[in-house]
Formats: sequence, C-alpha cells, structure tokens
Amino acid sequence: MARAAPAIRSLNAGEQSPLMDGRTDTNNYPASSRKMYNTVAAPQGPAIPRSGTEFINSVYKHNESSTIIPFIPTEDDFYMLEFANGRMRVFTEVGVLTYAPVAMTVTDDSPFKFDSATLGANIGDEVAFSLFPDTYNLNGVVGKIVGKVGTVYEMDISHPALPLLATAKVSRVYHIDSPYVLADLDALVDIPSLDVVYLVNGKKKTYKLKRNNTYDWAFEEVAWSDGPYMATNEEKTLLTPSATGKATPDMTADNLPSGYVASGSSFFTGQEYYKAFDDPDAKTYWQSNTDQTGTLQIELPSAIVADGYSLRMAINNSNSTFISKDYAPLNFTFEGSNNGSTWDILDRQNTYVVWDNNKSLFFRIPNVTAYKYYRIVIDSVQTNGAVKPCLRGLVIRSTASTSMTITASSTTGINNNAGFKSTDVGRFIRMKADDGSWRALKITAYTNSTTVTATLLGEPFPNLRGTDKWRLGLWSETTGYPATGVFFQDRLWLGGPSDWIAATVVGAYENMAPTDDDGAVQDTSGICVRLNARKLSKIRWMVGVKRGLAVGTGSQEFIAVASNNTSTTKNITPGNITVEDCSARGSSETQPAPVDSQVLYVQRGGRTMREFAYSYEADNYKSPSMSILASHLGVSPFTQLAYAAEPYSIVWVRRKDGGLVGLTYNRDENVIGWHRHGFQDEFVERIAVMPSSDQMQDVLWMIIRRTIDGQTRRYIEKLTRFWDFGMTLNDAHFVDCGLRYEGDPIDEVYGLQHLEGREVYGVADTVPVGPFTVNDGMITLNQAASNIVIGLGFDSEGETSCLENGAQDGTAQGKIKRFNAFAVKVWESYGGEIGTMNEDTGEVEYVPLAEHYKNQDTSLLETIELFTGILGPITPAPGYEKSGSVFYRRKKDVPLPFNIVSLLPRMVTQDGG
Repeated sequence: MARAAPAIRSLNAGEQSPLMDGRTDTNNYPASSRKMYNTVAAPQGPAIPRSGTEFINSVYKHNESSTIIPFIPTEDDFYMLEFANGRMRVFTEVGVLTYAPVAMTVTDDSPFKFDSATLGANIGDEVAFSLFPDTYNLNGVVGKIVGKVGTVYEMDISHPALPLLATAKVSRVYHIDSPYVLADLDALVDIPSLDVVYLVNGKKKTYKLKRNNTYDWAFEEVAWSDGPYMATNEEKTLLTPSATGKATPDMTADNLPSGYVASGSSFFTGQEYYKAFDDPDAKTYWQSNTDQTGTLQIELPSAIVADGYSLRMAINNSNSTFISKDYAPLNFTFEGSNNGSTWDILDRQNTYVVWDNNKSLFFRIPNVTAYKYYRIVIDSVQTNGAVKPCLRGLVIRSTASTSMTITASSTTGINNNAGFKSTDVGRFIRMKADDGSWRALKITAYTNSTTVTATLLGEPFPNLRGTDKWRLGLWSETTGYPATGVFFQDRLWLGGPSDWIAATVVGAYENMAPTDDDGAVQDTSGICVRLNARKLSKIRWMVGVKRGLAVGTGSQEFIAVASNNTSTTKNITPGNITVEDCSARGSSETQPAPVDSQVLYVQRGGRTMREFAYSYEADNYKSPSMSILASHLGVSPFTQLAYAAEPYSIVWVRRKDGGLVGLTYNRDENVIGWHRHGFQDEFVERIAVMPSSDQMQDVLWMIIRRTIDGQTRRYIEKLTRFWDFGMTLNDAHFVDCGLRYEGDPIDEVYGLQHLEGREVYGVADTVPVGPFTVNDGMITLNQAASNIVIGLGFDSEGETSCLENGAQDGTAQGKIKRFNAFAVKVWESYGGEIGTMNEDTGEVEYVPLAEHYKNQDTSLLETIELFTGILGPITPAPGYEKSGSVFYRRKKDVPLPFNIVSLLPRMVTQDGG
C-alpha cells in the first residue's frame, strides 16, 4: 500500500471524452476532467464557476423565434440587434433602445393602465418605464400596449403593488420594419463595415442595414451598379438589343428627322453637323472649320435628362500628315441649355487622351435637370497646330432612353439551355458589342424564354447587331444569392450561390464591374471566380487571413491567394488570383470564429470543431481537430459559434439540442479546454458576443426558450461578468435570468413576472437567500436588504480525471484507492463542496467546506467573507474506490464564487488489488 499526495495544479484541459479516460500518457491528462459543468476552464489553470445571466428583455414575440446580431461600428460604440419576424429592435448594454421618456400617471394596477397625454403610442407598440421608485422594480421593464382609450393605455402586464395616481416616465421602444421573416433568420450572416452591415442568407437579395443616427436605422436592398457575372457564353446564341439606348435617332440631315436640329460653330465642306449623329456604320463625321476649336450642338424636340455621354473618333482619315487620333478633342466641356443661349456646364475634361477602340470612355454625369439643347465645346485637340477637330459621334444617353428588349436567337447556353425565366428579373446581362466594349444591362421584365426587357446601365450600343459574347449575372432568383461574405483587402467578398466567389471593386462595396467602362480589366476591378474543387459544393464561410482568403465549402477548405505574391503584389487582383485546396474535411453552414491567425470552424457533420491554421512544416493550411479530446460534446451538432476574447478567450458553441458548450482556446499557451453549461435544462436558441462598456469582458448574449408558469417564453439574457479582481460580494451574480435591486432596504421584491411560478434563489446584502416561489411577480425576503439579486439557481460542478498516483507496481489505474484527506487552494471564494465516489452506492459523497473558511488567526469566519488560500485538512467520507477522481461543486443555494486554484488530495493506492 503506497501513500501519495499528488497536486492537481491545473484544470484548464477541460472536460474530456470517456474515450480519453485511459490516456494517462497524454500531456494534458493531469489537467483534464471527466466533467466540467457550469464551470469554466480558465487558461491560467483554475476552475471558475460561470457567472449567471441577467434578464434583459423578452423577445418581440414569445411564440416566434428571433435572432441576435452584434453591431459594433467602433471599439466603444456597440449594440445588439434583435431580428424578429419582420421587425428589428436595438439593444444597448442596459436594455432596449427607446425614445425620450414622457410623463405618465398610473390609473390601474391589474391590468396595468396609465395616462400619458404626450406618448402618442398605438395598440401593439412596446413601451418602457422609468423613474418609478426603485422598490417597484419597474424601471426598464418593457410591455406591450393591448388597449387604448383616449390617452389611457392598457398594458399586457400587472403590478398589484402600484399605488393609483403614481407618476413616472414612459417611452416608446424604437423599432423598424425588417425585410427578414422567420424562415430567413437561421441562415442570416452579417458582414459589418463601420455604420453599415451587409446581410446575406443565400435565399434573398443582399440587404444593408445602415445607422444614420440613434433613431434612424434603415434597411436598403443593395443596388449593385454592375456585376458579378458568370463565365462568357461559349455557344452560338446571339443576344440582340432592340434599341441602342442613345437619346438621338440616326439623322439624315441637319434637321431630319423632324424635331431634331444639329448645328454648331462651323463645319468643313462636306462634313456637316448631322454626320456626328447619323448611322455610325457610315463612318462619316463632323469637322470644324476652325483649327483646334469647335462647337457641336443638338436641339431636341423636348427636354430630356442626359445622365451620360461619349465621343466617337473620326476614323475615315486620308490625311498623310496627321493620324485620326490627332483630330480628337483634348480639352472640352459638355453643356446643357433650355434656350440655346444660356448654358450650364455638366462635365469638363482636361487633357483627355484615352481613345481606345476609337472612342472615349462613357462619361457619367450627375445631372437631374432636363435640357432641350446639348453641346460639346472643344477648346483643343490632341495635336497642336493647324488641326481641325473631328467627331464621328456625340452619343448622349438619357434616363428615358435606356429601356430595350433583348432577344436571344435560341435558348442554348441560357440557364442550362432552358432559356430566360421569370425569375431572371433583376439579373444583370453583360454584352460585348462590335466596337469592342462591354455593356451592362439589368433585366426588368420577362416575356418568354428568348425575350426579356432590360435597362441599359452604361454606354449606349453602337448599333443593333447581335453578339454571341455575353455573360449572365451570377445572382438571381434563378441561380440563388450569396450565403456568406467578408471584407478583405478593401473589397466586399461574397460567397455563393454554389461554389462562386465574387468581390467588389476596391473601395466600392456595391460595384462588382469586371472592367472599366472602356472594357479594360484593372487591378482594382471586380472579381468573380469558381473554386477549383474536385466536386461541386456550396461555399459555407469566408474569412480573411494573413496569407489570403480562407474559404470553407461542404466538401473542402481552400485558400485564395495572389498568384504572384511578392512585397509589391501581395493583394489579390482579377489577374493575380489562385485558389488552392488545403483540406478535405468539409464545413457545415455554421459561421466560423476567427481567433488571431486561426479560424475555428465546424466540420460538415456538425460534431467536430477544427482549426484552420497555417503550418510552416507543410507550407499549407491544415485543419486539426479541436474536438478529438472531447468528441462526446458534439453528439448534438454545433450550430453557432461566438468568440469572447476577454477575459478567458472562450469560443462559445450553441448546439442543436439547445445546449451550450465553451472552448477555452489559447493557442500561444497551448490551452484547449472544453466545458459544458446548462440553463435549468432549457433551450438556448441564439448566441452572440458584444463587449461590455468597460471593456473588461466580452459578454455572451443569448436567447433562451424557457417554460414559465406553463407557458413558452423566450428571453434575451446576457452572461454577467466572470468573477474578477476588484470585485466584492455585492457584485456576485450566480443566478440565471436574474435581476438586481439596489436602493433603500426592502423585503418585498417586485418585477419578477418573467419568472412567475419558478423557484428562485439569490443573494441579499451578501447573504445567500432562497428558495422562494415567485407569485404575482414578487417574493418576500425574511429580512430587508438593499443589494439584492434574484434568479434561477444552478449548480457548478466538476470531476477530475482518474488520478495516476500512488502505485509502486505499474499504473494506479484499476487499483483500490482511498482518500484520507484533502486540501483545496481557492481564490476569493466561499462555500463549495469536495466529494469522492462511494462505489458501493454509486453516489458521490460531498463534504461542505464552509466550516474551513478561516481568518488569518485561524478562527472561523463569523460573517461571509471571501477567502484566498488553502482550505483543509478536509476529511472525506470513508470508503474505497477504483476510479480515484475528485469531485467539486458550488450548489445553487449558495450563489457565491467558489474558484478552485488547485486540489491537493492525500491518498493510498493498494498495489495488491
């Protein structure tokens, strides 16, 4: 029989799977646990009981689920957004956002009624109360208006203690209508950028939510200006426009067709004004009769709003001294007038030299005024000297001239040869005309499988010839919409539908144009590529990492990088992108949690968390399992991740069964520790993390579905601060769905309607109280107190792994053991219990520790004070066992901190069996 006094110095390896019970050879076995429930594995080593939750508010409708999304535009400005069925509410750290409060007077307490002449609310609105005496615990309470007579409002709550004619304040809860309904919420992904958050879910068009000021939030459908597009058509199908999109017809004389008059400063013999507006295939042109300068004007039958123009260069040049470009304008203005004498400059170009494809760029102008006259005024041309300006075309686009019909010669190549569909409305088309430039259009109406109506978005067509060089837009009701996204390298990247990746123009987050207006692909142009996958699989998530863009799909994980990655070309561009496969684990739809240089994601089946991290040895990204030591925790799939950096670096994980687990994750210190959490066996429906205002903790917010008084209730709750340095017993909050009262001493605690009929516990002036049963939203204490927290009680508990100590003959596993005594090193603690297993009864026998808390002079504490030091010696219940594990717990009736730094048992192990 060998004696041993092992030290369990750390518990930060967390709860491990029963499959690991025999692996005493692993490095983290001594710090592991067989159970860690409602207890956090602190990265430094201790086991810390999780704090309780604070009740914030009910969701918008108890019978419908909501989701919560953090909105964090700056490091000290943050909100939590609740998305309900067609509605969004805004929460600050202390509660729901409301308008300025107005005066009210109580007229009835059951049901609660009040009179307010200036509230201006309607039935169905929500209101919040303030400036009631603290004893009523009504301040911050939110209720719905269910009746209204004049200025008297009836609420959906009661408060039997309210005196009639009591005065206070009431304010309307701020909300806005949302485009998202219940079916949209599960897959909703947010992509934040300062005061704007882009929202995708794979089912709807992309929306953005913008905060203009405190009471001005708005949803807008993103108005993509161009792109993205699928691959260029490779079939023989032609797309033909019914109109060019220009505001003027092909003219045959300076005053024909009737109503149109071409004129100007002068023209060279045979090169009249109208020849800049005639059939472009004629290759005729207008030429000024003055060196370097000239004016070309068009009078229209009626005023139009011109929103863009371009110039076409004369190309039918027989001069042996000058080339065609020499005659093109260099400095010029585009102007509008309604009387032909007073002109407004709409656009000015100085030293303009880009004449690719024998034409200028298309100049978009921010004009909203209708003019009857337009003109181009040329101040100089490309070459100095006796050179007279020439123009083959002045092409003006009007907002009224952009609608046209697009006709396909067949359905081949369109929607898998099915042709156009009604679900293509809203989809982009990109067509390359015979002048070498691409035009973008947006489908506005469906006629049949070969005919749609579309709006021209850019430069008019040069003619009405069909083209087989065309691309269909990537996103539509036909093909689907983005399912995920991220900001990376000053682009908005969106993933989906299927295995497509699209990125915006650099710095222009609502433009995915693949080229400039002249058709040139720039480094800043939009990007649209398909993954080079072995099988077709949907993109699940995207995260920017140091070396590139990490992409998870249902079958593989990829990294998109710059093909030529040097110090000067490290950014991805349309011509400098390679997508490399990294692992073939496959990802679930759960959005990942980026942590430093790693990305934690959930494998396809939902039961394994993996770490996407760069390996210098492999010179590639790898995906080792973070769940291999605790695989049992994924028996119900992981459905949501939320990372809280402060104070313990925890990845919170919501499971499909409504459970919550946490992963203490500190790669620098090689800490990987899992822990389980429960909320009275009730269902966690959503999680999100938002910093606290003091930056001391990244706070876990949850929507928890509870059963209250026989009814289903959904509450928004947040985890209170973990026990930390500088806290006192008055800060203790180890109850769930709790509320705190601070004020004059009271013995009747109100405001607990959200826990009606439930058994509650709490702390009153540092003393544990309870249990109580909530009746009519209140409980009565045995003694008045001024600092009270009341809520649902919960136990925090754990069991260490089986100790491998004391054997002189091989392993200690499977041998009879007996614990003779314990010492427990604690930090700022009170209460708690230590236990051992009675293998005869199958029960854990606990020993309370309260009597071991002592002052420095070794006398027992007369009042509750927090203690830091070693408790013991503690004599356990007598008995023998084979497992040799140590149990600990903080019971719900003592909701105070019990922080275990180390466990110091004394034991004997019988080698003889």
